[in-house]
Amino acid sequence: MEIFVGIAFGGYCLLLITLSYAWSKRDKTASADENDLLLSVVIPVRNEVDNITRLLKDLKGQQLKNSYEIIVIDDESEDGTDEKVEAFIRNNDCPVTLIHQQSNGKATITPKKRALNAGVEVANGNIIVTTDGDCRAPSTWLQQLL
Repeated sequence: MEIFVGIAFGGYCLLLITLSYAWSKRDKTASADENDLLLSVVIPVRNEVDNITRLLKDLKGQQLKNSYEIIVIDDESEDGTDEKVEAFIRNNDCPVTLIHQQSNGKATITPKKRALNAGVEVANGNIIVTTDGDCRAPSTWLQQLL
C-alpha cells in the first residue's frame, strides 16, 4: 500500500511539473492586446428605480483605459426604472444602451435569463461582464476583471 501511495504521489508531482513547464512556455503573444479589447457590461433589471442610477454612475467613473459599453435590459419594470436609465443617458456622456425586454409568454426561461440573453445578443465586446441593477461597482472593478 505504501508503494502504491508513493507511486501515485510521484506521478502527481510529475504532472504538476509538466503542467507548470507547459504553462510557462505557452505563446503569450497569442492572447489579444488588452488595449484592443472592448468590454460589454450587461445589466438585467426589473424594478430597480432606487438603485440603477448609482450603478450607472459607478460604471461611468471606471478607471479603465479600454473601451466599454453598458447595456441595460429592462425586463418589464413597473416602477420607472426605464425612465431613470433614459434620463441618465440624456444627461451623461456614457455609452449606455437601454433595451426594453417584453415577456414572450414562454415559461421555459426565467425573465432574468431572457434579459441576459437579449443583452448578450446585442453586445459588441470581446469580454462580457454581467451585474445586477442593485449592485455597486468600485472605480477599479472593470480594470481588475480585465
